[in-house]
Amino acid sequence: TLSIGQHENKKPYLNQVVAGQFSADVLDYLPRDSYFTGVEYGKVDIDRLVRSMDVVDERLAVKDTALYVLEAMVIARYEMFKAVYFHRSVRAAECMLVRALQLGDEELGITDFKTAEEYQRLDDSTVIQMLKSLHDSKDKQSQTSYQITQDYLDRRLVKCAYETIIHRKDRFTVNMLRMGNIRTNIEQEIADEAKIDPRTVIVDVSSAPSVPYYARQQKPQDIPLYTETLGGEKQLVSFSSLSPLGDTLVGYLDIMRVYTPQRDRVAVRKSAESIFGKESASTQISY
Repeated sequence: TLSIGQHENKKPYLNQVVAGQFSADVLDYLPRDSYFTGVEYGKVDIDRLVRSMDVVDERLAVKDTALYVLEAMVIARYEMFKAVYFHRSVRAAECMLVRALQLGDEELGITDFKTAEEYQRLDDSTVIQMLKSLHDSKDKQSQTSYQITQDYLDRRLVKCAYETIIHRKDRFTVNMLRMGNIRTNIEQEIADEAKIDPRTVIVDVSSAPSVPYYARQQKPQDIPLYTETLGGEKQLVSFSSLSPLGDTLVGYLDIMRVYTPQRDRVAVRKSAESIFGKESASTQISY
C-alpha cells in the first residue's frame, strides 16, 4: 500500500513522498517530460524545492522562503497539461484508439481477459494488430473500428470542431460530461443535427487538478507551506494565503472538446455550438 501512497502508518508524510503534493513522481515527470517533448514549461528548480521541505505536523511542507519556486512548479504543471498532456493532437489520437477499441471489442473480445498475464499480453502492437484484423469483417461497427485504426496509423487524426476550457472548483458539470452514457447521448444529438454517423463524433473531457493533490482526496487540497518563528517554531500556512496564484490555480483544469473527421468539422462545430453555446476564445490559439 505504501507504493500507492495509502499505507496505514503513524507517519503519513511517508505516503506523501510517494503520492502527495510533492511526491517523487510529481517532481520527476515535469522536467523529464519537458526535456523529451522539447518544451520549456516544465523546467523547475527541483533541488531548491526539495531542500526547502520539512515535516510539520506530520505533513510535508515547503518553507515560505521558497514560495517563488513553488509558484513556478504550479505554473509549470498547469502549462504542461495545457500544452502537452491535453494537446489537441495528443487527445485526438487517444480518443481514436479508445473509440476503435470500443467498436471492435464485441467481435475481438479484447476486454475478456481473465488473468493479469492475459492483460499483460495486450501491448500496443498486439492490440493494433487485433484491430487491423477487422479489415475483412462484415460487421459495420467492426469496419468502422478498422477504419479509425487505419486513420490513426496513417496520421489522419480527427479534428477538433469545438472546444471550451473551464478552470473552476465546481465539478458538477464536468463530472456529468465524464459519464459515458451522457457523452454518448450528446454525441448522438450532435450527429443527428449535423446529419452524420454518431460513431464519428467524439466528446472528450480532459480533467486534472491544476495543482498536485493527495491521491485519496476527492478534491484538490491547498498546498502546505510553513513559516518559522524567531524561536524556531514551525507553523503551517496555506499556499493560497501567501500567493496571489492560489485562488486562481487551486482548482481544476477542464477541457471539453468535440472531435470529428475533417469532412464533417464545420457541420459538427455548428451543431455543438447550438448545444453548448459559442466555443471559448482559446480555440483560436494553437498551443
